[in-house]
Amino acid sequence: MQLTVNEAAAVTGLSEAEVRKDVQLGVLEAGSPPRFDAPELVYMRARRDLGFSLSVDDRKRLLGAISTALAEGASEVRLGGGWVLQVGESSTGVRQQIARFECWKTERVVSVPEVQGGEPVFAGTRLPVRDIASRLLRTELDPVASRAELLEDYPYLSAEDLDFARMFGLAYPRIGRPRATSAA
Repeated sequence: MQLTVNEAAAVTGLSEAEVRKDVQLGVLEAGSPPRFDAPELVYMRARRDLGFSLSVDDRKRLLGAISTALAEGASEVRLGGGWVLQVGESSTGVRQQIARFECWKTERVVSVPEVQGGEPVFAGTRLPVRDIASRLLRTELDPVASRAELLEDYPYLSAEDLDFARMFGLAYPRIGRPRATSAA
């Protein structure tokens, strides 16, 4: 399970900028190009869940403690001050999330050159997955309303489709120049 920066950010919920910053600061030693495995993903999920910032040294210690615990098969890491991180649960949760996302991509996303120029679409439709992702990302201030509207507008989509479409958009952003539009 070697994930890219964008995939890791999408799966763990930590921002891409934070992941890149940890690579630049040497917290995450991920090679070139950066790739991340279970300990780093559990660390990213923990950072997101903690809800407060840590110094670079504390982040390195946190990643080290998580790596050691996972290597030894420990289910938790005691962080001091009564804080306990359930690394076993977190690792299982991250792995399940990745497996569900991969399964969803296989079953629900297709890319055919004749449909939307090869842009990934929901299977059996012409609806680009990234269009749904961008709508969800644009309306994060009121996600309940936008999700309800999307489910109403596209009744063949499920709540899981919306969750994973958002992840897909974060993990696989459009790259390159926008397509030229024809003047009709």
